[in-house]
Amino acid sequence: MEQLAIHGGKPVRQQAWPRWPASSPALEEEVMQCLRSQRWTVSGFYQDQPSYEEKFARAFADFNNAAFCIPTANGTAALLCSLQALGIGPDDEVIVPGLTWVACAITVASLNAIPVMVDVDQHTLCLSPQKVEAAITERTKAIMVVHLYSAVADMGALLHISEKYNIPIIEDCAQAHGATWQGKRVGTIGAVGAFSMQQGKILTSGEGGAVVTNDQTLADKIYSIRTNARKKMNGKPSTGYMELEDAGDSFASNYCLSEISCAILFNKLQSLDQENEIRNNNRHLLRQLLGNVEGVSMTDSAPGTTSVSTYHLPLRINRSHFGNITIKALCEMLSAELGIWIHQPYIPLNKHPLYVTDDPRFAARREQLNPSRYQLPGCWEVYNTHLLLHHSMLLGNEEDINDIVNSIKKIKTIVQ
Repeated sequence: MEQLAIHGGKPVRQQAWPRWPASSPALEEEVMQCLRSQRWTVSGFYQDQPSYEEKFARAFADFNNAAFCIPTANGTAALLCSLQALGIGPDDEVIVPGLTWVACAITVASLNAIPVMVDVDQHTLCLSPQKVEAAITERTKAIMVVHLYSAVADMGALLHISEKYNIPIIEDCAQAHGATWQGKRVGTIGAVGAFSMQQGKILTSGEGGAVVTNDQTLADKIYSIRTNARKKMNGKPSTGYMELEDAGDSFASNYCLSEISCAILFNKLQSLDQENEIRNNNRHLLRQLLGNVEGVSMTDSAPGTTSVSTYHLPLRINRSHFGNITIKALCEMLSAELGIWIHQPYIPLNKHPLYVTDDPRFAARREQLNPSRYQLPGCWEVYNTHLLLHHSMLLGNEEDINDIVNSIKKIKTIVQ
């Protein structure tokens, strides 16, 4: 009888998956040009040519059809700068999804505001608009929408709520570079869009981030908050002098991205659309093939979505078709068959081990920040019924997709 790979059997797949992140001669030459330029950061001296930050910011703004882009050190910094620019402060409430990376809640708490955790929609795995509206109070000052796991949130309903209560939307687009809703790039639908370029993201420089907006006032605030309360000087700077000048208009820090990272992003952005198309074509093929596998289905994006960016691709599992084994066990079996880490979605925020609120700085607000006061049954349902495929698995060919399907079929046959 055939054995599972996790028990010593022959795995379905033995060859390597497409590498991520991937370098290229053109990327390496871009980095070398940066290294030779004598300018490795935005606060370095002007060298009679645009900085890589300026080139990437312009290119990413154009890519998103946004007026402004401000690169940041990472996605967390992008969220923090966005929140601060919107004036979020002590005792303000910000609605965040219960199913997301902990940075969404931590950035809110770090400004002495209260992250209000809201359940997700079972079809998109993104914020439930109905739950959002029910959570609004007179202290709600922002709604943080996360386009999660290869889906776009229900922006039609969420924009209606935003306009009804005059509460701005921050779009967390860390997993959705290039996705569109009604033809608009995500990140340009709300007040600001925050991106992460951490290594696992589909546009990456190892670490990195960016904020996009069409609002000049917000853009200027975010630039200042990110740049030690400095601004870019008007006109062309003199060679060998700083391109920044003091603004002193905000409580700020240094969340700048290095020139080397900007050079990487400037190069990698050129292939993002093409890679998104490859992943999406393979995603469609996978959906088609899984149509014949009872007990496995794929999630949907919200109405109005015109294109998605495939990041972590969730598969919904009906465990009764897999002998009622846990999703964790199924992930381990699938990882062994495919030779790549398959895992569950985020642990919901109301019990996430990385969301720590007993820090002495939070002593006066401990009860307000206590995540256990939120009930998130929809988030836990997702956690216990879905597994995630890494986007690099969808950068290959039809044979790769068949390996995924055949691995699922093999496990199902043995365990059911």
